[in-house]
Amino acid sequence: PQLYKPKMCRTCKIPRPARSKHCVICNKCVARFDHHCPWLNTCVGERNYRFFLLFLAYHSFLCFYSFWIHTQIVLHLAHDVHRLHDAYYLDAEGKPQPVSTWQALQFLFLRHNVVMAIGIFCLVLAFALLGFYAYHMYLIARGTTTNETFKWQDVRDRLRKEKGKDSPVK
Repeated sequence: PQLYKPKMCRTCKIPRPARSKHCVICNKCVARFDHHCPWLNTCVGERNYRFFLLFLAYHSFLCFYSFWIHTQIVLHLAHDVHRLHDAYYLDAEGKPQPVSTWQALQFLFLRHNVVMAIGIFCLVLAFALLGFYAYHMYLIARGTTTNETFKWQDVRDRLRKEKGKDSPVK
């Protein structure tokens, strides 16, 4: 018995290797098709998967580094430019009260909102990219692709639905 029966791609009219898929966006058959990446504007598959992983890892690192740089800029603005560690306000009784960290952050966000917003955006993006990287490392450990994962989930859902129809109504 043969484990894999060669199939023809209906669009390309060429023999399709196992675990390949025709991408309708790229109009190409891709070996070990994982997904079509809109950020790279290409398919991720057997030949470029490691470069996709490097893309995720490097960009995650760069976003964390950018967040660190923005943190250094904000600390410079807080300590050297605005001297917020020496700042105070007068309370209702007229006594000087030191500015809290939260008040200092609010002041910096009002005065330097672009620097703060870009720093926060880079941190969020870094964690998202790191999450994608971790997910793809998980897929590698399981020996599967994103495409196959979603296909198997569809099969499981279909089987659950069919099993539910056959079971007696409670």
